[in-house]
Amino acid sequence: VMDPWFERLTLTMVLLNAVEMALDVELNRNQFYQTGVSPVFVVSQNLFCVFFLAELLI
Repeated sequence: VMDPWFERLTLTMVLLNAVEMALDVELNRNQFYQTGVSPVFVVSQNLFCVFFLAELLI
């Protein structure tokens, strides 16, 4: 897709994903994988995964 809005959306998602990963590392520093992790982080990671998979397929 060569549309400017799609490029801006993708760039925004990449930046938001970087912020989310930084917060996840900082706030869940002592948590084991998926044990006691806030559901907000689990849901956001899944949403980013779906978005980037859709981008790859497009």
